[in-house]
Amino acid sequence: VKNKVAPPFKECEFDIMYGQGISRVGEVLDMAVDLDIVKKGGAWFSYGEMKLGQGRDNSKENLLNNPDIMKEIEDKIKEKLNAEQAAEKLKKKDELEAKANAAAASQAKQETAAEPEEEEAPKGKKIRKTVSESASVTADAENDFQEFAPIDVSKLGEGNNEHVYLSFEIVSRFSLSEGQEYDDEDWQEIVAENEFRKARERALYLLDYRDYSYIELYNKLEKTYGTEICERVMDKMVELGTINDRRYAEGLAKTYIESRTYGYYKAMQAMRQKGITKQIAEEALEPYEEGTYDRLREFAEKKYGSYLGDEAGIRKVKNALVRRGFSYDIVNQVVRDIVDELDEDE
Repeated sequence: VKNKVAPPFKECEFDIMYGQGISRVGEVLDMAVDLDIVKKGGAWFSYGEMKLGQGRDNSKENLLNNPDIMKEIEDKIKEKLNAEQAAEKLKKKDELEAKANAAAASQAKQETAAEPEEEEAPKGKKIRKTVSESASVTADAENDFQEFAPIDVSKLGEGNNEHVYLSFEIVSRFSLSEGQEYDDEDWQEIVAENEFRKARERALYLLDYRDYSYIELYNKLEKTYGTEICERVMDKMVELGTINDRRYAEGLAKTYIESRTYGYYKAMQAMRQKGITKQIAEEALEPYEEGTYDRLREFAEKKYGSYLGDEAGIRKVKNALVRRGFSYDIVNQVVRDIVDELDEDE
């Protein structure tokens, strides 16, 4: 089976039994042993106090004849894997947030050290950030409509040729030509560089349409590329300035607070969903804390002023404002002040 889009160098082992196909019970037994659910002592396999059999084949046969035991073992495998995956996911999230914070801090330090002069944008025209020339790929003018060039290589010696598609950039950098032979280490380096190039171009393509946070773009790339490739690409994007979480967070904060009139809590939640770390989101939202009362009052009078005539309407308005992310204390204060003013006018 060949998958042209999966990350390279991934391996999978399983049993294929004659007349049966892939052996499910064999997988269950192997995974249970790896997770220490089934014990293996010498040639014997045991589950709790129960002896499953002497030898792997006898143990598989026993599980096939006892589906309830097999299901119980399967459930424990899933439970243990889910717990491990949850812990791994949390650990990975913490590591990504630490990298995102470090990248943002490094960029802020560089911007403070040397702030380049920005050209004044022409009025009435929208200016889009462009990628520096160091990120572009140079190809032959006659062939620049092509993305990849087919190259036949042999990575493991005679009789084991593999047809691979490499970019012009990689072909040129490694001086490749048809019929060349490479040992496994050199070949893996070539493939890894080709994957990095594709991942980098994918990242630039995504960033051409909208901004991404460090974590958001990393997770997007990770669906197709390996961890090492993703980390290299993210380092490159940070270096180019196409990923800048502080700049992105400031833009999001302005949109959520000023345009959509979100409260602090809903704005924070929305920014976290975009992959902005808590530390950077707090810094971006801090300038808007001072004018919260005035913004909320203006919004409430304009949108909900006609609903404040009775107790039922007041409760609905309060609930609606709390759902927009404002604290209950400030919602109570704003609604009370508006109602008192309406009563004085009457």
